[in-house]
Amino acid sequence: MQHGVANESLTLVSSSNISNFHSGLQSRPVLPRSIPTMRGFKIASLNITSLIKHIDELRVFLAVNPIDVLAINESRLDSSITDNELYIPGYDIVRRDRGVNGSP
Repeated sequence: MQHGVANESLTLVSSSNISNFHSGLQSRPVLPRSIPTMRGFKIASLNITSLIKHIDELRVFLAVNPIDVLAINESRLDSSITDNELYIPGYDIVRRDRGVNGSP
């Protein structure tokens, strides 16, 4: 974390694999078009500025590319946005929203 910059994140964990979630993840700049088809536990990390504006795109992406754990950084979420607005079928949400002036 850079000095003076809050580390906000949202993590989506596949409901079928909630017990396997124990990882810190780094960000990626854009949504990939697809995830390679392979067996095993799939983890991804995305940097999605203003997640609420892109939630429908993310829902479609996850419907086509099931991921066990997805970490999202720079989401710009705060307490005014409910978990219901972020709901994605099959996933549980673990939130760490930023506070006033970017503090945790």
